[in-house]
Amino acid sequence: MARRTIEVDRVKLEAAIAQVEAAQEFTNRSALYMAVTPVYNRMSPPEEITVAVCTLRVTQWGLTCKTPFGKKGRTAMTPEQKAAMAAGRAGGRKSRAEKFADQQDIQAGFAEIKRTTPDRFEGIVHKLTVLGSMRAGVALKCLECSNFQTAEVRNCVIPSCGLYAFRPYKNKAGEQDVEDIEAVEEILEEAA
Repeated sequence: MARRTIEVDRVKLEAAIAQVEAAQEFTNRSALYMAVTPVYNRMSPPEEITVAVCTLRVTQWGLTCKTPFGKKGRTAMTPEQKAAMAAGRAGGRKSRAEKFADQQDIQAGFAEIKRTTPDRFEGIVHKLTVLGSMRAGVALKCLECSNFQTAEVRNCVIPSCGLYAFRPYKNKAGEQDVEDIEAVEEILEEAA
Protein backbone atom coordinates (compact mmCIF):
# COMPACT_ATOMS: atom_id res chain seq x y z
CA MET A 1 0.00 0.00 0.00
CA ALA A 2 1.47 3.34 -1.03
CA ARG A 3 1.76 6.20 1.41
CA ARG A 4 -0.46 9.14 0.80
CA THR A 5 0.35 12.71 1.76
CA ILE A 6 -2.50 14.53 3.40
CA GLU A 7 -2.66 18.16 2.41
CA VAL A 8 -2.98 20.47 5.40
CA ASP A 9 -3.68 24.19 5.12
CA ARG A 10 -1.08 25.84 7.33
CA VAL A 11 -3.07 29.07 7.83
CA LYS A 12 -6.20 27.16 8.88
CA LEU A 13 -4.18 24.95 11.22
CA GLU A 14 -2.64 28.02 12.88
CA ALA A 15 -6.11 29.55 13.18
CA ALA A 16 -7.48 26.36 14.76
CA ILE A 17 -4.62 26.32 17.29
CA ALA A 18 -5.20 29.98 18.18
CA GLN A 19 -8.96 29.43 18.52
CA VAL A 20 -8.59 26.39 20.79
CA GLU A 21 -5.86 27.94 22.97
CA ALA A 22 -7.95 31.11 23.39
CA ALA A 23 -10.91 29.06 24.64
CA GLN A 24 -9.07 26.71 26.98
CA GLU A 25 -5.73 26.10 28.71
CA PHE A 26 -4.09 22.68 28.17
CA THR A 27 -1.57 20.84 30.34
CA ASN A 28 0.32 19.34 27.39
CA ARG A 29 0.54 19.33 23.62
CA SER A 30 -1.21 16.00 23.17
CA ALA A 31 -4.37 17.40 24.74
CA LEU A 32 -4.03 20.49 22.56
CA TYR A 33 -3.68 18.48 19.33
CA MET A 34 -6.69 16.35 20.27
CA ALA A 35 -8.77 19.52 20.65
CA VAL A 36 -7.35 21.22 17.51
CA THR A 37 -8.04 18.30 15.15
CA PRO A 38 -11.88 18.47 15.16
CA VAL A 39 -11.79 22.28 14.93
CA TYR A 40 -9.50 22.11 11.89
CA ASN A 41 -11.65 19.38 10.32
CA ARG A 42 -14.74 21.62 10.58
CA MET A 43 -12.78 24.41 8.81
CA SER A 44 -11.45 22.24 5.98
CA PRO A 45 -13.92 19.74 4.61
CA PRO A 46 -13.93 17.27 2.88
CA GLU A 47 -10.50 15.81 3.75
CA GLU A 48 -10.11 15.34 7.49
CA ILE A 49 -6.84 15.02 9.39
CA THR A 50 -6.05 12.84 12.37
CA VAL A 51 -4.38 13.86 15.61
CA ALA A 52 -1.16 12.25 14.34
CA VAL A 53 -1.21 14.37 11.18
CA CYS A 54 -1.89 17.48 13.24
CA THR A 55 1.09 16.64 15.48
CA LEU A 56 3.35 15.99 12.49
CA ARG A 57 2.47 19.25 10.73
CA VAL A 58 2.87 21.39 13.85
CA THR A 59 6.30 19.82 14.42
CA GLN A 60 7.29 19.97 10.74
CA TRP A 61 6.37 23.63 10.37
CA GLY A 62 7.57 24.65 13.84
CA LEU A 63 4.25 26.31 14.64
CA THR A 64 4.14 28.35 17.83
CA CYS A 65 1.80 27.20 20.56
CA LYS A 66 1.22 28.67 24.01
CA THR A 67 0.71 25.18 25.43
CA PRO A 68 3.96 23.73 26.83
CA PHE A 69 5.24 20.26 26.13
CA GLY A 70 4.26 17.91 28.94
CA LYS A 71 6.39 15.31 30.65
CA LYS A 72 6.34 11.85 29.15
CA GLY A 73 4.65 9.24 31.27
CA ARG A 74 2.74 10.03 34.42
CA THR A 75 1.57 13.42 35.53
CA ALA A 76 2.86 14.91 38.79
CA MET A 77 2.37 12.63 41.77
CA THR A 78 -0.02 13.58 44.53
CA PRO A 79 1.29 13.91 48.10
CA GLU A 80 -0.48 10.64 48.95
CA GLN A 81 1.29 8.84 46.12
CA LYS A 82 4.65 10.26 47.22
CA ALA A 83 4.02 9.12 50.81
CA ALA A 84 3.05 5.62 49.65
CA MET A 85 6.18 5.41 47.50
CA ALA A 86 8.41 6.50 50.40
CA ALA A 87 6.76 3.94 52.70
CA GLY A 88 7.35 1.19 50.16
CA ARG A 89 11.01 2.09 49.82
CA ALA A 90 11.47 2.24 53.59
CA GLY A 91 10.26 -1.35 53.99
CA GLY A 92 13.04 -2.65 51.77
CA ARG A 93 12.77 -5.07 48.95
CA LYS A 94 11.51 -8.62 49.50
CA SER A 95 13.52 -11.53 48.23
CA ARG A 96 11.92 -13.93 45.79
CA ALA A 97 11.71 -16.54 48.57
CA GLU A 98 9.85 -14.07 50.84
CA LYS A 99 7.39 -13.27 48.05
CA PHE A 100 6.82 -16.99 47.44
CA ALA A 101 6.17 -17.61 51.15
CA ASP A 102 3.13 -15.30 51.00
CA GLN A 103 1.49 -17.08 48.06
CA GLN A 104 -0.53 -20.19 48.85
CA ASP A 105 -0.72 -21.45 45.25
CA ILE A 106 3.06 -21.35 44.90
CA GLN A 107 3.54 -23.11 48.23
CA ALA A 108 1.10 -25.84 47.15
CA GLY A 109 3.08 -26.25 43.93
CA PHE A 110 6.34 -26.51 45.87
CA ALA A 111 4.83 -29.22 48.09
CA GLU A 112 3.92 -31.20 44.96
CA ILE A 113 7.42 -30.73 43.53
CA LYS A 114 8.98 -31.99 46.78
CA ARG A 115 6.66 -35.01 46.76
CA THR A 116 7.26 -36.03 43.13
CA THR A 117 10.98 -35.26 42.69
CA PRO A 118 13.47 -38.09 43.37
CA ASP A 119 15.58 -37.66 46.52
CA ARG A 120 18.83 -37.37 44.59
CA PHE A 121 17.69 -33.94 43.34
CA GLU A 122 16.95 -32.66 46.86
CA GLY A 123 19.60 -29.92 46.52
CA ILE A 124 17.96 -28.48 43.43
CA VAL A 125 14.51 -28.69 45.04
CA HIS A 126 15.89 -26.82 48.06
CA LYS A 127 17.31 -24.06 45.86
CA LEU A 128 13.92 -23.57 44.22
CA THR A 129 11.58 -23.92 47.17
CA VAL A 130 13.65 -22.26 49.92
CA LEU A 131 15.98 -19.88 48.11
CA GLY A 132 13.72 -19.04 45.16
CA SER A 133 16.31 -19.87 42.48
CA MET A 134 14.99 -19.42 38.96
CA ARG A 135 17.87 -21.52 37.59
CA ALA A 136 16.80 -24.41 39.83
CA GLY A 137 13.25 -24.07 38.48
CA VAL A 138 14.55 -24.44 34.93
CA ALA A 139 16.65 -27.45 35.93
CA LEU A 140 13.69 -29.17 37.60
CA LYS A 141 11.41 -28.56 34.62
CA CYS A 142 14.00 -30.06 32.26
CA LEU A 143 14.47 -33.02 34.58
CA GLU A 144 10.72 -33.57 34.84
CA CYS A 145 10.40 -33.45 31.04
CA SER A 146 13.11 -36.10 30.67
CA ASN A 147 11.82 -38.37 33.47
CA PHE A 148 14.67 -37.23 35.76
CA GLN A 149 17.39 -38.59 33.48
CA THR A 150 20.29 -36.12 33.32
CA ALA A 151 21.65 -37.71 30.15
CA GLU A 152 18.30 -37.09 28.44
CA VAL A 153 18.40 -33.42 29.45
CA ARG A 154 21.96 -33.14 28.14
CA ASN A 155 21.01 -34.76 24.82
CA CYS A 156 17.71 -32.90 24.44
CA VAL A 157 16.51 -32.79 20.82
CA ILE A 158 13.80 -30.15 21.20
CA PRO A 159 15.44 -26.81 20.30
CA SER A 160 11.99 -25.26 19.91
CA CYS A 161 11.48 -25.57 23.69
CA GLY A 162 11.73 -22.22 25.48
CA LEU A 163 14.10 -23.74 28.05
CA TYR A 164 16.40 -25.51 25.56
CA ALA A 165 19.10 -22.83 25.66
CA PHE A 166 19.00 -22.71 29.47
CA ARG A 167 18.88 -26.45 30.20
CA PRO A 168 21.39 -27.86 32.68
CA TYR A 169 23.84 -30.74 32.25
CA LYS A 170 25.11 -29.57 28.86
CA ASN A 171 28.61 -30.62 27.89
CA LYS A 172 31.07 -28.34 26.26
CA ALA A 173 32.34 -29.72 22.97
CA GLY A 174 34.98 -32.40 23.47
CA GLU A 175 34.47 -32.87 27.23
CA GLN A 176 33.68 -36.20 28.80
CA ASP A 177 30.05 -36.79 29.92
CA VAL A 178 29.32 -35.86 33.50
CA GLU A 179 27.35 -38.63 35.20
CA ASP A 180 28.07 -38.01 38.86
CA ILE A 181 25.17 -36.04 40.36
CA GLU A 182 27.45 -34.19 42.81
CA ALA A 183 29.56 -32.90 39.94
CA VAL A 184 26.39 -31.80 38.15
CA GLU A 185 25.19 -29.91 41.22
CA GLU A 186 28.54 -28.11 41.40
CA ILE A 187 28.09 -27.03 37.78
CA LEU A 188 24.60 -25.71 38.62
CA GLU A 189 25.92 -23.76 41.62
CA GLU A 190 28.60 -22.11 39.47
CA ALA A 191 26.04 -21.21 36.79
CA ALA A 192 23.56 -19.70 39.31
